[in-house]
Order: sequence, then structure tokens, then C-alpha cells
Amino acid sequence: MHVPILNHKNAWAEEGRSPSQAAAVQEAPVRRIVVTQNQATSPSKPGPMDQEILIVASKLKQYVKDKYDFNTSADVMEALSHEVRRITDRAVEKARADGRKTLMNRDF
Repeated sequence: MHVPILNHKNAWAEEGRSPSQAAAVQEAPVRRIVVTQNQATSPSKPGPMDQEILIVASKLKQYVKDKYDFNTSADVMEALSHEVRRITDRAVEKARADGRKTLMNRDF
């Protein structure tokens, strides 16, 4: 379709109608979750981050000091990192069961 005022053709416009709601529902793709054998048997791969501290120690210590007027032992960071890994592993399994590869707040 030529637009004489603009001296060019309309950019790839095609005339047509969108499908009716009933047709759109019939054509909706079926969502399938494919799990490979490795995913089913091995929920996580061991790696160097399994022993790393995942918590920002200064932020946690400041939070505990400000809110409760307590001191925080250095051993707390290791234990808390272990708990974060455990909770995260469960959340990843939930996301995987939903067929996603993105971890979201609702997985926790």
C-alpha cells in the first residue's frame, strides 16, 4: 500500500483479522515439561560455590547489632550460607517442575 504524502510504502502491513476468542483458545499450544535423565537424578552439580560464604557479613552483623544489640559470631555466616543453599535448591526444583529456567520469588 503506497502512502503518497509520505512518498513510501507502508512498512510490511498486511490486512487481516485476528482470530476469534474460541479459535484462539483452540490454537493455544499445550505446555510440555521435558526433563532429561540428568535433571531428574542430579538436582545440583557440586562446585566451588558449595563452600563459599554467600552472606554479606558486614550487613548481617550491622542488622543484628542495630535491631537486637547482639554481636554476631563468624561461624554464623557459614551456617547461614548453608541454609541459603538448601532453600535455594528447593526453589530451583520448584521452578524446574514448573518448566522454567528462571528462579522467581514465588519459588521460595
